Amino acid sequence: MPKLRKVLMAGVPILIAAVLTAGATVYAQRGNGTRSPGPGNAVSVEHGSGNCINLGGQSMTCNAAPSNAATSNPAESVRTGDAPVGPGPWAFRVFDTVLEGRDLGLTVRSCPYRNCGCSTPHCEKLGFSRNGSLLYALCRLDSGFNGNDTTTEWLKITWPKNRPGDVGVRSSSPHDPFLGWVLAKYATPAGHNGEIPVCR
Repeated sequence: MPKLRKVLMAGVPILIAAVLTAGATVYAQRGNGTRSPGPGNAVSVEHGSGNCINLGGQSMTCNAAPSNAATSNPAESVRTGDAPVGPGPWAFRVFDTVLEGRDLGLTVRSCPYRNCGCSTPHCEKLGFSRNGSLLYALCRLDSGFNGNDTTTEWLKITWPKNRPGDVGVRSSSPHDPFLGWVLAKYATPAGHNGEIPVCR
């Protein structure tokens, strides 16, 4: 009987640790806030959990948390009446991605269509850009897909990464090696009027 008592007593700390771990996991999965809808095809933010990015069922990352940006549009003053110059890509700035004082960002996708031909959840997402970030666009396309928003025009942009399901915060440069797509509604021309060529 003393041996049985020792075995039972030795198992109690393990049982307690298992219960605590399971409870913490359930709490982390449920979150402790409400989800805000993002503008256009933007990611959502879990309030109360460090403003972490949540792609719905994917694990969240706090390394790329949206900022508490001002609600003004930093790109409003950069649009001009001039036609784009040169062969492109042409500069645009992300704008109007701030909702209730929080920058939800603009999602960069691998295609401008509902189905991008990949099979894992959120694999069409290649990251996102914050309000005011620079993007370099090669052309524009009305794909007929609105990205869960109100418009169907997209910009084909240069992008530094090509990792499916990425939630990294980035901007683009004219020499980035990869391509992505963003809703044109949330990108305003920087130094030109936005009349770039239609994608072929």
